[in-house]
Amino acid sequence: MERHEEYSTSPAATASIMTESKDIVPLPSTTCESPSTKETEETSLSELIQASTDNEEASIPNACKLNENDMTRSHDSTTTTTSRPQDSESWNTAEPRQSKELAVSTHSSTINDLNKKVSSSLKDDHEATLQQHMEFERAQELDEDHHYRVSNPTHNTHKGSLNCIQPTFVYEVVQGLSPTIVIDNGSGVLKAGFVDEEYPSAVFNNMIGRLKEYHAKGMIPSTTSAGNHVGQQLYFGDGAQALRSLLSLSYPVEKGIVKNFEDCEMMLQYTQDCLGLESFSEHPVLMTESPDNPKAKRERQTQMMFETFDVPYLYMAKSAVLALFAYGSVTGMCLDSGDGVTHVVPIYEGYSLPHAVNRLNLAGKDLTHYMMQLLNEREFSSQLFTTHGGTTAAFEIVRCLKEELCEVSESTSSTSPTVNYELPDGSSISVGNERFKCPELLFNPSLTGNHDSLGIVELCKKTIYDTDIDLRKTLAHNIFLAGGSTKFKGLQARLQNDLQEALPYSQKVRVKNSTDSQHLAWIGGSILGKMSRFTYDAMSREEYDEMGPCHAHIKFM
Repeated sequence: MERHEEYSTSPAATASIMTESKDIVPLPSTTCESPSTKETEETSLSELIQASTDNEEASIPNACKLNENDMTRSHDSTTTTTSRPQDSESWNTAEPRQSKELAVSTHSSTINDLNKKVSSSLKDDHEATLQQHMEFERAQELDEDHHYRVSNPTHNTHKGSLNCIQPTFVYEVVQGLSPTIVIDNGSGVLKAGFVDEEYPSAVFNNMIGRLKEYHAKGMIPSTTSAGNHVGQQLYFGDGAQALRSLLSLSYPVEKGIVKNFEDCEMMLQYTQDCLGLESFSEHPVLMTESPDNPKAKRERQTQMMFETFDVPYLYMAKSAVLALFAYGSVTGMCLDSGDGVTHVVPIYEGYSLPHAVNRLNLAGKDLTHYMMQLLNEREFSSQLFTTHGGTTAAFEIVRCLKEELCEVSESTSSTSPTVNYELPDGSSISVGNERFKCPELLFNPSLTGNHDSLGIVELCKKTIYDTDIDLRKTLAHNIFLAGGSTKFKGLQARLQNDLQEALPYSQKVRVKNSTDSQHLAWIGGSILGKMSRFTYDAMSREEYDEMGPCHAHIKFM
């Protein structure tokens, strides 16, 4: 019946009506044979009921004929049939009127029953919707057990976009999963922690120390066992750093790329211990990667995380993209200079542009070696290396000196007074122009004879011109610094001034820096890991089992 559609608002309501109205007396079928207008043929049931309530002389609308055996009295099973006579006067006789009243009564009863059932169904639907809304409102409150907030599941966000990020970031508690772990697997320092932490809780040198041959027979002091491994033969992180003069050191990650996956696996097991976990099997994991990470390396790392550490979800993100997220931006250019390598990465709407990424194989470790070379030219250099255990131990001292004293000058001709630096044994050395020459290497790699490499100013300019012309102005105005080697005092101003001189005046250069530049990739990863779509965008264990490690190239953009 067409009239039913006016009351039915959902498939559920329709199903409810059809199920509950089996005992309703069927409506009489009518055959319309009006010679007049189409409007008479479409006379509604409501008009029929209205007409029946008029005086006795009122007639049913023109040309309606009731078929025999169409109306049945359910209470006594007696059947009364009526047909329209040739003249209208006989329609007012007693027996036909009784049939007419029965028809009207039947119609009215049916409509009332339908209205009641539809109202009941609509009320149930409304109550169900209200209940769902109340449950969602309760879910938005702070979860006392997990201390996370639940995001709106109907909110759509495009992959890689942070349009949904608000000042208070939200995290969707996935049933049966613990908080996501973020691991920034850097060349010099490994940083790890949970997404609900402000900063990484585990930060240590990304290195493994093995005993040298002449120290293999118990010559390691028992009081320096921090970070050691089975049988005191392997030392990790800061434990290896403390005994570096006695150990042969290896670095699992060099120049931003994993070189030794066996060592990388051991470092991740050590990370697991530092986080107080028995395994990663209950935690989704987000790991950083270099913007030019080879596909084979990415597949191998994906395989290691799923097969060795049995993670339920894995996502690998470009460290430069994550750094931009930490700044609260999704479009710009990131100068990421850490311990092993420097990258300039253009990013648009949360995606890096691989064709315009530029790389400089010079970063923090190279600056430390250059500083050692500069100090070696001074008279006190012999004191530094002989007193503190040779080149290996002195390297750490020079690294600390570099981070504390070095600055970027406004020009190469700048001079400054000498500064005294106290060594661990209480003695001191004076550092003069060396503290300006050291970071100058980032701007002029030819200082060490590397004439084929571009400095960071030329690298930024090249990256801008490698992108689409419509994007260049935006990139020049949104340059973000990330990585520990961008923390030198004066680097931000020098880069902005030099780059502005190298670019057309119409391209306004603006460089942004952060006091937490060494943690920006991790912070950006924690932001991404809190998003409600994270487990959707990440690769699941089921996807890995079905597609294999090569599926990483589709999932990790």
